[in-house]
Amino acid sequence: MSKRFSALFADLARDLGGEDALSAIDRALLSQAVGLMVRAERVKDTDDAVRLANASARLLTSLRKKAQRQPAFVPLRERWALEVEAESKDTPDGETLTSDVPKAAVPPDAAAVS
Repeated sequence: MSKRFSALFADLARDLGGEDALSAIDRALLSQAVGLMVRAERVKDTDDAVRLANASARLLTSLRKKAQRQPAFVPLRERWALEVEAESKDTPDGETLTSDVPKAAVPPDAAAVS
């Protein structure tokens, strides 16, 4: 692998959330896109360079769209805690009454305490 390939792969992987966030298929697609980009930089024929760059751009666009569609996983308990914290900031005395929170938003163990 060339230094250019490795550097470009690392930069693009970082833009997509890091190499650890990529599935094996995503890494293969990224590798293919980077390979096309490196080849496009080296070819002498302008038409070939444009075709390689366009193919690479299509692969990168599909990877970016996929990365944007996947929200970061937040466990349900953490989401509840964030909602309760946000609501407690809205009340003047800083307290949130569980009777004010819809039943669906109250964690099961908190309902037993009420």
